[in-house]
Amino acid sequence: MEKAKKFICGCLNADRKGIIYFGVGDSQEQGSKFQHGEIIGLNVEKMKDDIITAFQDVPDHHIKSEDRPLQKGGEQNCINIYFIPVKSTENSIDLYVIEIEVARNFLRSE
Repeated sequence: MEKAKKFICGCLNADRKGIIYFGVGDSQEQGSKFQHGEIIGLNVEKMKDDIITAFQDVPDHHIKSEDRPLQKGGEQNCINIYFIPVKSTENSIDLYVIEIEVARNFLRSE
């Protein structure tokens, strides 16, 4: 959550669209045994609803719009979460890559 919150706030502050993936290897992290971009997948089948709820709370609790809380509706629709199934012949567990898309799609008050 901490990595995702920083990423989300960075995208919104920069007024840029961004996508972050969880469940994809990154050889640039210290001690990583995975190749950069290697699809690993995460076992999140039983946690999908909790993940969605947690990210719905990010705008409410961590992001403010200038001088007021974010308004329900358009301002809070800045985070989209997708669970992309990973096909694996080795695993009988359903694995997913989590894609979090951030887009500042609300109007600023001038």
